[in-house]
Amino acid sequence: MVARALLYVEEFFGTAEISPIGLARDIWALLLLLQRPYIFRILDVPTFGFLKVDFNGSMADDGRGKGVGFVIRDHEFKLVATGGQRIFDSSVVCVELKAAWEGISYAKRTLGADRIILEGDSATVIDWIRGRGRAGKGRPLLLDIRGLLQEYGAHQATHVYREVNCAADWVTSYATHHSGSFI
Repeated sequence: MVARALLYVEEFFGTAEISPIGLARDIWALLLLLQRPYIFRILDVPTFGFLKVDFNGSMADDGRGKGVGFVIRDHEFKLVATGGQRIFDSSVVCVELKAAWEGISYAKRTLGADRIILEGDSATVIDWIRGRGRAGKGRPLLLDIRGLLQEYGAHQATHVYREVNCAADWVTSYATHHSGSFI
């Protein structure tokens, strides 16, 4: 699974010009990319000593299957870890929060990371993690995320566009449709 995800990321980010023939499948809603003449963002490599945690939540088209996933890379942009899991939370926001928690928790508890850059394609969830807006207040999972982030020496939460978050999206999509346990 990891090798396939890496090939997908390499194909995506290695393409300077995109044509409808360039990417054969639209399994993960890449139609927007086919409509763009170029890739509009270059990968941001994390600062030395930081791990980059990309997370994503997904819901199957029928609304019954949901999944979370994350991809963790080091300062040289090498893959450190990836994980995904099928879950049964009720809302898209809860799924995104769970994905963020899984990535943050894995980086801290399993990898012993002290500095992370957290990236997700849900502007709402990123704003809540940063402490902006009232709607997220009182959510236990959000409070857990903030508590975990306080354990880090340094952290940053950044919103990225969906097209940039494609590796985490792939892991999440796979977990949503194929697994009941953590990958």
